Order: sequence, then structure tokens, then C-alpha cells
Amino acid sequence: AYLYATIDIACIKYRYDFFKADRIIYYVDSRQSQYLNQIFQIVRNAKYVPNNLKLEHHMFGMILNNDNKPFKTREGTNIKLNHLIDESIVRSKNIILKKNPLINKKILEDLSKKIGIGAIKYADLSKNRINNYIFNWEKMLSLNGNTSLYIQYAYVRTISLLKKANINLNNFLNLEINFISHYEFDLAVSFLDFEEIIFKITDKGTPHLLCNWLYKITVLFSSFYENCNILNIKDTKLKISRLKIVLLTSLFLKQGLYLLGIDIIEKI
Repeated sequence: AYLYATIDIACIKYRYDFFKADRIIYYVDSRQSQYLNQIFQIVRNAKYVPNNLKLEHHMFGMILNNDNKPFKTREGTNIKLNHLIDESIVRSKNIILKKNPLINKKILEDLSKKIGIGAIKYADLSKNRINNYIFNWEKMLSLNGNTSLYIQYAYVRTISLLKKANINLNNFLNLEINFISHYEFDLAVSFLDFEEIIFKITDKGTPHLLCNWLYKITVLFSSFYENCNILNIKDTKLKISRLKIVLLTSLFLKQGLYLLGIDIIEKI
């Protein structure tokens, strides 16, 4: 007979021999930490892989129910993934219909899938993977707070503003961005964190850092949107400057969601 360990040892050897891996990352429950450390040591001692091959366990915590107890797969009482996705899509439809009861049925189906599946992904990725967290439908699909829907909705606002402006910003690429208020400055400065965050995620496997940054961008954009006149300002240079900030916000939100595997939406 063979054990789990036998399979995992063979897998590491195969991944190095066949795929020429230089870094192997395991995203496994934190309770498997000792087991994986033993496996890593065995393959090195057996000379199946060289010492410079990176073997990393990016452990994560448990998903808890409302009673603060972990879901147990072996008991068979967990929500199956297909049911989870279906339920999230249905709940997303209800949210969309409340905002737009007359929405086209085909558009409704497309939007509800993007919002529902995005909400599930974001709910998991936005948590520090080391910590446990409580599964909560209401928080997952909220239009406020650190959720994918909140960020997707901010992207909708940016696209709407750019369409209403009806200006080709490519003609104004050399025009400097002017900071008249701290709302503009705070938002624009926060863009500079993007590169550093990506490097940290690549190194540590912590996607919640990107989620937190996207949420920060969204909050700052909302303050900018609510406190700064963008479309109806007479000063043309200032108008173009603010529209360029809107454009940059849209690009960062789009790229950030893409990296998380979440689709953007352009209307709701």
C-alpha cells in the first residue's frame, strides 16, 4: 500500500524532472504544515530535487460557519461549489433587479454571473490567507465595504464619467495633472503603491494586499467623485486633469480585478 506522503514525494520529483520547476508552492490548510515540512525534507535528503528548488507552503486558515466553527468536508454537510456559485448568481440578480427592474434579460444573466462569481473569489482572496474567517452572504455581496461589487461599481462610475465627457484624452497626454484639492492628490499618490504590492504578492502569496489596495483606491475615488466637480467645470485644463485621474483610476481597477480573476462590469 502507499500513503499520501508517497504520492506527494513522487509529485515533487515529477514536477522538478518533467516541468523543470524552480519554485513549487502549496496552498494547503495550515494544519498540514508539519506534514509538508517533512515531505520537503524527505525529497531533499533523497536527492530527488536540488537544494536551490524553492518548496513553499503558503498555508491558509479555515472557513467558519456562523457558529464560528469550521466547515468539515468529510461530514458531507458543506455547500458544494456549484450550489455556492448558483446561489451567489441568484442573489446577484436580486441586487441588480432592485437597482434596474427593467434590465434586459440577457444583460441580467451576464452581469449576475460576473458579480456572483466575482464576489465568491474576492471574499476568499481579500482575507489574509493565514487567518480563519466567517462565511457571510450579506457582507460578500454588499455595495459598501471591501467587496468585489463595491469595486466593480466604482469602475462603472469611472466608465460612465469618461463616456459622458466625450473627450479623447489621447489628445491631452502631455497635459500635466493639477492638484487643486487633497481628494485628487490622495487618490493619485495611492497609484504609486501598485508596483510594490505586486512584488510583495509574488514573493509572499498574499493577494489580500491587492484587495486592500483596490478597496483603498475605490474609497479615495468615491471621495474625489463626491467632492470635486469633474464634468461641469469651466476651467478646461482642470477638467482634463480630473478626467485623466478618472481614466487612471479605471485602468488600475480593471488591472487589479483582472489579476484577481474577476470580471469588470460597465453598467448595472
